[in-house]
Amino acid sequence: KSFARMDWIVAEEKPDFIAITGDVIFAKPAKAMLQSILDRLDSYKVPFAIVYGNHDAEQEMSRPEMSGMIAGAKYSVNTLNDAGELADLRISVAPSSAGGQLPLDIYMMDSHDYSRLPQVGGYAWFSLDQILWLRDECERAKAANGGVPVPSMAFFHIPLPEFFYAWVEKESESHNSVRGLRGEFGGHPRINSGMFASMLETGSMMAVCCGHDHNSDYVIPYYGIALVYGRFSGDDTVYNSLPHGIRVYSVKEGERGFRTWIREEDGRIVGRCHIVDGDFEK
Repeated sequence: KSFARMDWIVAEEKPDFIAITGDVIFAKPAKAMLQSILDRLDSYKVPFAIVYGNHDAEQEMSRPEMSGMIAGAKYSVNTLNDAGELADLRISVAPSSAGGQLPLDIYMMDSHDYSRLPQVGGYAWFSLDQILWLRDECERAKAANGGVPVPSMAFFHIPLPEFFYAWVEKESESHNSVRGLRGEFGGHPRINSGMFASMLETGSMMAVCCGHDHNSDYVIPYYGIALVYGRFSGDDTVYNSLPHGIRVYSVKEGERGFRTWIREEDGRIVGRCHIVDGDFEK
């Protein structure tokens, strides 16, 4: 059912790039399942990248074992880091013509799984090394773009604490708005390591896109960065009440913004919105 859903939506939307935001493997046999997924993704002949969720390494295979398979897929743009796991990536979308503006940088980042500190439970958070890497990459891209920050989007699994903060402010401040549904409290880490602040300070990031919750699919502009949840795409699990679907993003070259919508498996398009300069189009 999951493969049929993927086949149909990819055929309908004809994407230029596919981002998989984690929790790909939920059951055994993990190796056979992962290979089936990679073969299916390769069959579309579309570049793709995968980031891990908190459940991927819980079924027979370690992260390095999975990473070697993922990086070895024909249309995968994933690479390996020194630990043999999937490296954090900056994927630059080339201009459509000579002298054209660089339209987009895509960041695919590992949000890890669970806290490694015994006194702190819950989910993991981004490390200082990752924060510094992101800042350096944004500065490098800005310098190559004539000193102008390159509009960027980050994809990872576990949401930043700011997803929760934005909802709290929405309930108490009339200026904050939201599109979509929030059906869960939100599985963010208990520690805020400062990734959102660094994204804000670079002036590059226009969207943070996560996939952790099954029953949330909202978009919230928050201090000029859109916080976005993708729609749950896999087969039925122990909890998911929203129709299966895929979130689609469309970016126009030279525009600091994007359009996004959810294509549900029955063909309906829901949640369509347009982000311009960090907020909903007026």
